[in-house]
This record gives sequence, structure tokens and C-alpha cells, in this order.
Amino acid sequence: DFVFQTRAMVEGKRTSWAPLWRHAAVVALVQVLTLLPARPGWYQLGLLGGLALTHLLIDRLKVVLEARSPRPLRWFIVDQSLHLASLATVWMYWGATTTTLTAEQMETAGTVARMVAILAFNVHGAGAIVSGVLSGLHATTGTDTDAAADEGAGAGQLIGILERLLVVAAVSQGQWSAVGLVL
Repeated sequence: DFVFQTRAMVEGKRTSWAPLWRHAAVVALVQVLTLLPARPGWYQLGLLGGLALTHLLIDRLKVVLEARSPRPLRWFIVDQSLHLASLATVWMYWGATTTTLTAEQMETAGTVARMVAILAFNVHGAGAIVSGVLSGLHATTGTDTDAAADEGAGAGQLIGILERLLVVAAVSQGQWSAVGLVL
């Protein structure tokens, strides 16, 4: 969701269905290319199509809710929770039909999927949470310093991504003192 979604898609979803459909198509394509080769079949293709459609509907629901009550952080959390629930449901049905993978292979696939999700979320999704929290603290002054702050925002975002990835790496290795160092 985060890795292949452009800023134009995020902004466009608020005014048109076209970016929603493009985003859902990208989600479907990524799922088909990564998961379908492991277990090809019409049932699995249907699950992935259902996942893409569910993704589109969840994103549309978020747009509607944000328009009614502009609480971006709240709706982001609801949106992500619904996406995780839909992924877990598909994974459950996918696993129930899998006869070609052993239990060990399924466990390995689950571990890899969790790690990829954690990394992708920390690169992109966590930034949305940080922005949501900090947006309430930012006061627009209307001075020239706002332009300077905007120019430094890209560097700050990159530093934030690197910090989050360092924390994930430290936690995965049980290096709690390194987490303290990053903080």
C-alpha cells in the first residue's frame, strides 16, 4: 500500500474514483505477481481480486470519513486496521487451501511477510502517524521561515525513515541500548 502509492494518488483519492481504481490495480498486481506463483489457481486469483476490491472500498470509506470529520490520524488508524483485517482473512483462507507448502514453509513465508510489512510500514506508514501527531502542534506563522521549513522537510522525513529502520533493526536483534542511542 505505502510503497507503490504516489502522492498524486493520495491527493487524487479525495476528489476522484480514478486514483482509487489505479491504486487498487497496483495492489492487485503486486499481490498477483508475488503470491499467485506460489499457489496458482482460480480460487486464489479470486481471493486476490477480492483483496484488491476490499482495499479500494476501505480507501474510499476513509475518504468519506475524513470529509465528514477531519481527524486524519484517527481515520488512518481505522484504515490500516481494516487493511490488516482483510489481509489476515485472505491469508487464513489462502493457508487453508495450501497443500503444496509444508508447515515450515508456511511459517517461513509468514515470517518474511511480517518483516516486509514491518519495514514497509516503518518507511512510509509510520511517517503518516508522525505527521498526524505533529500536525496538531504546528502553528502556521506565515513568515519566510515556513518556506525554509518546507525545504528541510524532505531531509527530516529521510532522517525519520532511517531512525525508524535503525530502531526496527535494533529491536529485531534485541539491542535495546541501540534503541536508546537512536532516540
